Amino acid sequence: MISESGIELRPYFDQFRVQAGNHPGGESMRALFASLGEREQDKALRYFIEDAVQKRPYLDSLCFANLLPRAIQYELYFNEHNRKYPEYAKEDWDCFFDDLLDPDNQSRPKIQEILERNRNNTTIIERYLGPKLVLKKVYPNRGIYIADFGCSLALGVRELELGNGICEVEDKTEDKITERLSKVRLNIVGGVATDREYLEDKVDWVAACSVYFNDIDRLGFLLARHAFTKRNSGIDFHQADMLDLNLVAEPNNQHARDRYQIKKGAYDASMVLTALYQLPDDDVFKALTNLRKATKPGGVVIVQDFFGLEEKSLRNRDIPSIPLESLGIEDRRSIVRYQDFYAGEPYRTLVLRLDKDQRFNRAWEVLRWNHARCESLSAGSDYAIFMEENSRNRLRKAS
Repeated sequence: MISESGIELRPYFDQFRVQAGNHPGGESMRALFASLGEREQDKALRYFIEDAVQKRPYLDSLCFANLLPRAIQYELYFNEHNRKYPEYAKEDWDCFFDDLLDPDNQSRPKIQEILERNRNNTTIIERYLGPKLVLKKVYPNRGIYIADFGCSLALGVRELELGNGICEVEDKTEDKITERLSKVRLNIVGGVATDREYLEDKVDWVAACSVYFNDIDRLGFLLARHAFTKRNSGIDFHQADMLDLNLVAEPNNQHARDRYQIKKGAYDASMVLTALYQLPDDDVFKALTNLRKATKPGGVVIVQDFFGLEEKSLRNRDIPSIPLESLGIEDRRSIVRYQDFYAGEPYRTLVLRLDKDQRFNRAWEVLRWNHARCESLSAGSDYAIFMEENSRNRLRKAS
């Protein structure tokens, strides 16, 4: 189905129907997508999608399906003060879209503007359990400096630094890593959080992105936690694009000076969570290169996103990927992008280690999560190797 402007719209309706069947956000979100999926012949909806995509050409079907319910939630919760939509059935959403697609509807231009301008800026504390488990294994005792890229409101990394509890998850690892390490505080002595946008004037939008319809009680919690961590954390925010970092040298590694600069080779760990999947492969490569440059020799870069480590084969040869060898790592596998966010365990924690010359030399897939809300975790393909090698390194350093 081609629109008048030449845009293929069928993938958008296919995506709506997929989300109607497997979205983890509850019955109301699945009903919303079911309503959209049945409107393939609705000229008003086709024009609505076409208009957004014309103004934002990289808004593909998956990004559109992610962004639209967030825009609707933002409008209903914060502007219309509607608290009933988590209970909506398909018939309710049918009526909602009938009204929304009316050219005279007052909410329509607000939602259209979000689709044209906003990113899906989430701040989900549970995601930071992955980096916490990795960092506690790599740096069990000593003080560390960290950098969080694409941090949104910096809530998660500040919770890590303050030692506040991160919500418990179902642990499917054999040795129950969360029971051993999740409640142990990291010794974070400083760091920086960066995002290309300054989001303090969009806190409500970030909150709307961060919860599903079946969990709107958490909206108030997130707003309160953001205010608390911003007031009490020593992690500074710096507006910066990880694709175009202005890395500065720091004499004698004095972190007290130029606190809002991104230091070159100054961080024991640089991490990026749920930001790279929105970028094409060339930009992912550029981002990883910049994170490497910000990380100390011997440090680690943590990538937690819809990526895994796999060897290319007939099964996945057409899936976008980045060969580890292109990053300088002697490993035949590639960083493979997963395009179905809800099938299997597509959200994973990868660790890239640097050598003493500040070059990548090792890669592990450590953890796998049920989805990006991080309700359960299991061992990644390199979990056992990662745990063993970092235990050996710790013993070697102690001796």
